[in-house]
Amino acid sequence: EMKTYIGICACVLGLMAPSMVDSKSAYLSRKAKGHILVSVVTPKGLKKLYGKDVKSQWSFWPASTIKIFPAISLVKWAKKQGLKKTDKIRYRRGRWWRTTTVDKMLHQILVKSSNSVYDEAVRIVGLDQVNKDLAQMKLKKTWLSQAYSRGGSLKRGLLVMIPGKIWESKRARKKSSWCRSNCTSFLDLQKGLIKAHAEPWIRPHLKRAKSMFRFVLRRELGKRLAIYNKDGITKYDTIGNALFVYKGKTYLMTCSVKTERKKRWSRK
Repeated sequence: EMKTYIGICACVLGLMAPSMVDSKSAYLSRKAKGHILVSVVTPKGLKKLYGKDVKSQWSFWPASTIKIFPAISLVKWAKKQGLKKTDKIRYRRGRWWRTTTVDKMLHQILVKSSNSVYDEAVRIVGLDQVNKDLAQMKLKKTWLSQAYSRGGSLKRGLLVMIPGKIWESKRARKKSSWCRSNCTSFLDLQKGLIKAHAEPWIRPHLKRAKSMFRFVLRRELGKRLAIYNKDGITKYDTIGNALFVYKGKTYLMTCSVKTERKKRWSRK
């Protein structure tokens, strides 16, 4: 837990004191055995302030951070179908029909971090379509193919019913030559978070999601700081991906901290 806290402090130091980046932040990040990328949004795009872009295949497991990508695709699919975020959607789950709305699914995916709803959102849109949306966003290091619920599969289609229409979503056919599970990078996570933050349907849920950065950032930058994020937690890694506005500039902070204990990260 102490190493996790040190890693988060390293992220904050990289933002708060650029002159100290090469000394204290670099030392703390090495001591925490983690990876950090701090960026700022400029008119020309993302500009790196500190750290480096790392791929999940070699450095970290993305866990729930990648759930922002199917959330973006789900909103895009719903608008294409002419749905509002409160319109009812029915889909077959096993022997039973489940009734929900896009807004409820976004809440379950981003705030509650439900693995089963994440799987179902991907299957409603179609796994091939989700990966196609990733390619259109120019996220070249991101690919999804692994389900998160026990015994689940993203490749199977799903029987879906919306007002005036019923159909079965397409079964996934495409494969990746370089990724066999869920792959991404720090830079792609930040680009995806910018895209999700720009979507009015998604932004409120990102603000309500739990953040590993919230305690440290608000202590250093102000208690009223608005943080938009989607984190991921495993037994051995804690991954944070946050966006916030400070003094008129939009910053993104992505951090992966490896912990030795099997306990989850806590404020303590």
